[in-house]
Amino acid sequence: MTWCNYPIRIYAVDFETEMASGKLLSAPVIVEGTYPINQTSCVVLRSFALKNDVKIGDKIYLNSGGDLLSEIAFTVTGIAESVEFASGDRQANTSGDSTIALAMYVSRSVYPQADVYTDVLVRVKDADKADTFSKAYNEKIDSAKQKLEKLAKEREKAREESIT
Repeated sequence: MTWCNYPIRIYAVDFETEMASGKLLSAPVIVEGTYPINQTSCVVLRSFALKNDVKIGDKIYLNSGGDLLSEIAFTVTGIAESVEFASGDRQANTSGDSTIALAMYVSRSVYPQADVYTDVLVRVKDADKADTFSKAYNEKIDSAKQKLEKLAKEREKAREESIT
């Protein structure tokens, strides 16, 4: 299987540490096989596996044209479900057919130098104690959102300065 011009998401996760600690807010749930066992193994979502007839042991080849992923093959060791991709795709994209063609999970050791986050999942303290349709809930969420947006601007500026 070769991928070309399809939007994909690759999540690098330290499965041993992060899964055991419960720090992942929406950890993929393995329904067949195992989590990645080395730098050349991956987990794919069941929706992708079913749609593309992918089985445990199959290889997925990626080539981004850059240094980081230039011609790398991953062996599928697991098939998972994720609440983030319950509908089969997570969000619209500006390339391809506007859906994520592949979401896969790999060991964080694949990208040891990666200090950049493209997704952040947040748990707002005590939000679970309020009715999700209440004013109190909306105020908690809005307050957290404002703080995160301010932090994002600061981090974006710091990141831009670090690479220019």
